[in-house]
Amino acid sequence: MKAIINKQNFFKIIPLISVLLISSCGQKKEEEKANGPQVPTVLASKVVRQKLDRNMDLTAELLAFQDVPIYAKVPGFIKLIRVDRGSMVKQGELMIKVFAPELEAECSEAESKVSAAKGGLLEAQSKLESSKADQLQAEAKLAADTLTAQRLTQAAKVPGTVALNEVDIAQKEVEGDKECVNSLHKLVLAAQSYLLAQRDRVKASEHQLKSVEDMRQYLTITAPFDGVVTERNVHEGSFVNTPDNSQALVRVQQRVHLRVVVAVPETVVGGMKIGQKVSFSVPAYPGVNFIGTLARPAYSLLHKFRTEPVELDIWDESHRLEPGMFATIHWRATRDYPTAFVPASAVTTSLEKTFVVRIRNDKLDVVEVTRGQPMGDMIEVLGGNLQDGDLVAVTASEEMHTGASVITKLASNDEIQKAIHHKSAGGD
Repeated sequence: MKAIINKQNFFKIIPLISVLLISSCGQKKEEEKANGPQVPTVLASKVVRQKLDRNMDLTAELLAFQDVPIYAKVPGFIKLIRVDRGSMVKQGELMIKVFAPELEAECSEAESKVSAAKGGLLEAQSKLESSKADQLQAEAKLAADTLTAQRLTQAAKVPGTVALNEVDIAQKEVEGDKECVNSLHKLVLAAQSYLLAQRDRVKASEHQLKSVEDMRQYLTITAPFDGVVTERNVHEGSFVNTPDNSQALVRVQQRVHLRVVVAVPETVVGGMKIGQKVSFSVPAYPGVNFIGTLARPAYSLLHKFRTEPVELDIWDESHRLEPGMFATIHWRATRDYPTAFVPASAVTTSLEKTFVVRIRNDKLDVVEVTRGQPMGDMIEVLGGNLQDGDLVAVTASEEMHTGASVITKLASNDEIQKAIHHKSAGGD
């Protein structure tokens, strides 16, 4: 009976509730018409134009300035090795001697060929001198016999003085002398050609000997520069082969002079200067800063990473740094001209664009920008033609639209810090 009464009372109350709701809505609409829509208050901060000057940490690896694996030039056996891993060596210091029996045999054979060629050259010179002497003698005889024949011919003009037979014999003698001279001249030319051939033979044999001796010099291996031996892969008696079929005998690295290759982002390469000092640290010495010198920029970006490889020169007389150490490069990013900076929370990225919200005369203006380098709690924004002193919303959002009216309130430092912290924590 109670349930039925309550149900009946409930249906009686419904019309009363409806009347009250309609009355309340009507009253609210009347208030909105009288007062107008609510205008939101937006915290704003000033745009600051200043020169970028910040430190950024870049990772890199220390490398030996010179790093040389030493191979055997010719096959042979290790006769002597005077260095081991960790040995400090000076340029030109003897490290390894290799014994190559076949090369020694080749050297002896080449020396024999040089001796034989030089003997042939002496013989050719002797033959040439002998042929020239014979030619001179024949020419002298030809001259004498020619003179005799001329005199006999002249005398024969007087009847009864000289028999014609003697004149004929003298002329025949001259003809024979001429043939002999021609023959000896050909022998001289042949001897000269033979001499030239023997000289070429001597040069070829000496060149071959020098080549073998040069190869024999490779049997003595010295340090290419001052450094440290970081690998040793052979022992005395080991057989070694040419570089194509063998691992390095030892590896020598330059330790005092090091290099580091650091990838500098495209956005900060404009401030680089050759010779500038760059500080860095390594995990082996926490809290200690070392200094390098910018020496060799690549002057070209890696397309995949949009960075430029830059080499620093490092001199470490104390021998604390070692090749292979990881380094944190404290890179100073600078610009020679001012750019616009706003609080980090003022820049927002949507699916379509990156933007800030400028406020002029209490009206919003969504300005598309490009995010630049951070500097403290500020961030560089490029584009948008933002001027020094312009006001931007401390916290921009996609709900803000160009032309919307707001009440502008200049934010305090605490409010700006709170907004930055809230955004970095992932807040809306």
